[in-house]
Amino acid sequence: MGKDDLGHLDKFRQDLPYLSPAWIRTYKPVRANTEGINGRLKGHDLDLGNPKTRLAHGRVAQSLLTALLVAVANDHLLDQWRHTHQPQDEPVTPADTPQTPVEPFDGTPPTGQSRPPPTP
Repeated sequence: MGKDDLGHLDKFRQDLPYLSPAWIRTYKPVRANTEGINGRLKGHDLDLGNPKTRLAHGRVAQSLLTALLVAVANDHLLDQWRHTHQPQDEPVTPADTPQTPVEPFDGTPPTGQSRPPPTP
């Protein structure tokens, strides 16, 4: 079967024969990683699979809530990785933590970074 033999279905063509050794070497690690992340998201901590833990109504609200829950899960994964891979005797330095300068806010916008007021 040639490259363009599928016509409009050509976008679904796979270069590797399904379940061949090359296909398994290519897709098995990706599939295992995806299933592992899905297992964490649907686990006891977040329980994303249970509709009772995401009580927002509507598709947009559900999508936003799911995105936030996935972001929280990613933060937990990164935090666990950091605790596993960072030596305990190595102190966390201020250079490792992003700092936001704290300045008193007087209510006026920064100069050169805002639009002029509308003309009356």
